[in-house]
Amino acid sequence: RDYRRVPVRRNTVSRRNIFIRDRHTCQYCKQYFPGLRLTLDHVIPKSPGGLSIWENLVTSCRECNAKKANRTPAEAGMPLAAVPRTMSLHSARQVLRRMGEEDPKWRRYLYF
Repeated sequence: RDYRRVPVRRNTVSRRNIFIRDRHTCQYCKQYFPGLRLTLDHVIPKSPGGLSIWENLVTSCRECNAKKANRTPAEAGMPLAAVPRTMSLHSARQVLRRMGEEDPKWRRYLYF
């Protein structure tokens, strides 16, 4: 009879989670890279007050990150491939499903 609030599970902001969300793809040149060749980039740089939150961090290759430097994507003339969003439980499930599409060994565990 009483409503019990179910706590919302939020994924923590980490380098690994950002790479997973962006599928190891540079958000500027749209190329796939292994994890060692990727960096995290602040869409709004830290110097003018950009925070390290889901909506401000994207995956970037080293070359694009150096080219963008301490500017916004608009100032650098480098549009983003996708708008960065918070990774929720539903988007995490979508990431797992994409893993199943790429690796057939995972298919039976991901309800394909």
